[in-house]
Amino acid sequence: MAIDENYFWSWSARESRRASATPRKSFRHPIRINRSKRTVWNFQCNITKRDHPCHSNNEYLWHQMLDLTPSVKEFTSQSFVLSYTSEGVDRIYTADNDVLLNSGKRILVEVKPEWQIDDPESAQKWEDIEIAAMAIGARFLFVPDTYLLAEPRKSNVWEIHKHRHYDPPSDVVYALLRRFESYGIIPLAALAEPIRGKPYDQVWMTCFIKGLIYRRLLTFDFMHSLGATTDIHLVNRDQIYA
Repeated sequence: MAIDENYFWSWSARESRRASATPRKSFRHPIRINRSKRTVWNFQCNITKRDHPCHSNNEYLWHQMLDLTPSVKEFTSQSFVLSYTSEGVDRIYTADNDVLLNSGKRILVEVKPEWQIDDPESAQKWEDIEIAAMAIGARFLFVPDTYLLAEPRKSNVWEIHKHRHYDPPSDVVYALLRRFESYGIIPLAALAEPIRGKPYDQVWMTCFIKGLIYRRLLTFDFMHSLGATTDIHLVNRDQIYA
């Protein structure tokens, strides 16, 4: 899948961030959320059928990953405002994303460069936001640039989105899915073999398969380069609701 589920849940609990915090009594600083930053991109989402504003290339790439992850049911961008208290002052925080998974779990996402996540000047703010998120039944998650830019996942995500307009005919979809009745995992080149009686060569079939990965019917390990030998498999519908 585009998003590693283990990583997806673990970042906000990273011990190195908490250990780096300056003692609370040692500093005072204002906590403000800047929403005046100009929108750089508008991401057209397949899941939500809406445009989502992005204030950076990293946010755009994160939206692309959300769009390819079968366990994601719905999400909003820069619209959910969380009330929280920090150092005795009532404040508000606007999440980059409010994500709802098929399992019913809710996640508030902050996309940040890694060095900003570990900045001790903001440690108390993030801890207070995390507590407020838990109070409404949500998890608070950091997504760092180091995760978003990791290869070959980044290139794979872009490659699949380049094929978003390949919507295979229903009879081709049926024939492709039937091939998984005998094999749980099929290499891309083998899966893309032309279908007897259909006017689509292997290049067309490969484009159709990438289109089905975009539509979250098929998937693969995004941390391995996508090529002829890449193992493709059906999306596990039971797993995405876990």
